[in-house]
Amino acid sequence: MLKIVYKKITIRGFLVKDFMNFFLDLLLTTVNHLRTSTLHTVEEISTCLESIPQVFIGLFHSSNVGKKIVKLII
Repeated sequence: MLKIVYKKITIRGFLVKDFMNFFLDLLLTTVNHLRTSTLHTVEEISTCLESIPQVFIGLFHSSNVGKKIVKLII
């Protein structure tokens, strides 16, 4: 706890309503990307039970882009 006090950590959050003035622009841009198929998803699919710990650790690193899936075939 003292490390946090000495290093002066700042935690800041936001409320969605604080950015409602951007909502219409977001909606129009998203609809346009969906219509032109320029919006793509990024998925990383692992297929074994042993990969679960590594996938979980990857959630907290800069490699976390898109959706991480562990597909278990039973």
